[in-house]
Amino acid sequence: MSASKNEFSAVRYGFTQLAAYLKNTDKKWTSWLLLLTMLLSVLAIVGLFVAFSWWYTGFWAALTAKTLIPFLWSMGEFAVILGGMVSAFSLKNFVTNRLANLWRHWLSNDLSTKLLDEHKNFLHIERSASNLDNLHQRIQEDVKKFVSHFLHLTSDFIRSALSLGIFIGTLWVVGGAFTFTALGLTIVIPGYLVWVALISAMTASFLTHIIGKPLSSLRKQEERAEAEFRNSITPLQDDAENIAEERAEEYYRATISHRIKEVSEITKKSIAVQTRVVAFQNGYLHASSIIPYVLAAPLYFTGLIELAQLMQVATAFSQVNSSLSWFVESYPTLINYRTRALRIHELSQQCDMDHTHSLRNNIRVEERPKDTIKVKGLTLLRPYPRADKDEPILTALNLTLNPGEHTVIKAHSGLGKSTLFKAIAGTWFYGEGRIKIPSDKTRYIVPQYPTMPSGTTLKELLTYPEEAATYSDDDCLDALEKVGLNENNKFSTNLEERRNWRKLSGGERQRISFARAWLKKPNWLFLDEATSALDEENETLLYKLVTSRPQEMTVVSIAHRSTVNFFHQRIFELAPNKKQEPV
Repeated sequence: MSASKNEFSAVRYGFTQLAAYLKNTDKKWTSWLLLLTMLLSVLAIVGLFVAFSWWYTGFWAALTAKTLIPFLWSMGEFAVILGGMVSAFSLKNFVTNRLANLWRHWLSNDLSTKLLDEHKNFLHIERSASNLDNLHQRIQEDVKKFVSHFLHLTSDFIRSALSLGIFIGTLWVVGGAFTFTALGLTIVIPGYLVWVALISAMTASFLTHIIGKPLSSLRKQEERAEAEFRNSITPLQDDAENIAEERAEEYYRATISHRIKEVSEITKKSIAVQTRVVAFQNGYLHASSIIPYVLAAPLYFTGLIELAQLMQVATAFSQVNSSLSWFVESYPTLINYRTRALRIHELSQQCDMDHTHSLRNNIRVEERPKDTIKVKGLTLLRPYPRADKDEPILTALNLTLNPGEHTVIKAHSGLGKSTLFKAIAGTWFYGEGRIKIPSDKTRYIVPQYPTMPSGTTLKELLTYPEEAATYSDDDCLDALEKVGLNENNKFSTNLEERRNWRKLSGGERQRISFARAWLKKPNWLFLDEATSALDEENETLLYKLVTSRPQEMTVVSIAHRSTVNFFHQRIFELAPNKKQEPV
């Protein structure tokens, strides 16, 4: 689906996604049954509207004739039709929402799976220069609104189309023909009320689109502004301590105030357009309700039709006009749907792109049966070229890492130390060169700022990203003790405790990451400034822990402190534009 203003492309995308869901979901029978029930309930609703139209004729005939028995009989018929209406609408609403919920579940899982598959699309999207903002909102809110709007719009459109097909014949017959004389000629327009309904609905649809045209871009701006508004508030919870210590209240007050103003300005523009659309919609809908009476009145006054027939004409015209005015009545929802569809399609497109095959992605990580890690002719580039500056991060690096030989890598900031670790881990593809790694040895990188998942137990925090059941409680408690997180240090060791782990101090976070490493016991442990938030005493404790068994775990560190050198047999100086080591 292109980003053009063609509304039908969004509709086609909706049907494509629905077909993909029905084909691939593991709840095919349930989904097809719900879809079929939704369509049958729509048919029932249309049938009941037809029955109501004929009931209306009989009701007015009984009133006009002032006959009690037919009147009471019509009341009984009305009760039956009303009961059917309530049941049909309730059933339609239930199955449509149930199907929307199942579809949303599948589509959200599908997008999440694509983001987190072996191609690491989430990483490429984050590193890219694209305008793909607010992934969480696209998967959570946009998917929900997309499936709901599509199903409700589709079912309403089908109902309108069926009603049009049925009532247009009724209106053609009962409305009669319009005869007039012009220039001595008698002109007869058969089914003239049908033509009036058609012309008025087409005109109203065109004018609605013209009036509401700015809504599409305003919706997109509004979504982005609302997301940025939320993001500006998030630090008040996540970084409350830092903000208070830095006395940054005024900064955040100004930032949030700016975001509020931005949202308000866009919303004000949107309200102005919506007001014009709603005013036109209401004016048209109320004006169109009187049209059949005005046009059929001459037939009634001349005695060609009775009051009951007049009411039947009005009902048929109302149904035809309502069916033809589906676009007018649904316009705001259509715009909202189109915005959601576009945002989901953009995300899906990014996930379907082959990010790993480009002229910049020539780093090859190969497994081999040997124990050493070899880096040969490695040049590291940024993910995407920069017009002003596109120099390599690192050029022609040759490096051999031997098992049992703890190595610390030294370099000035910005020379690619952390990026080198990413390349060895297989998550940095940009550049060229070869990296050979042992096929039967495990690797684990401890970052400077470890991930602290929210809403987890302490045990789940320790075993992340593996399942909590992977390790025993005793192993987890032992790991905490080893890294100095215990009751003596006022750290709760209740493995079932849940709290906001992001509020841990930098030092506690880093000790948690060492506890994870101790549990995993990798053959190669890469420490990316992993003790930068710790004092020398605790840094010594942790380095002694992981370097005490070189035959089992080889440590490769990035560190600026000279105190770290003591725990390594080798110091490797990384310098720009310099051949580092013969392979």
